[in-house]
Amino acid sequence: MFRYVLPLFVLHTALLSCTNLGLLLAVLRSYKGDLGIKAFLLWTGPSHGSGS
Repeated sequence: MFRYVLPLFVLHTALLSCTNLGLLLAVLRSYKGDLGIKAFLLWTGPSHGSGS
């Protein structure tokens, strides 16, 4: 049973993250130049925990 559940869960998570990335890129495209890049850096910075 778990053999089948785990790949589905991984696939589901991957699809969700790809969707989120797609939404983020769409938002960035709607901005022009600097503002989008700054927003992207602000959004990715804390989540990756580069400070710690």
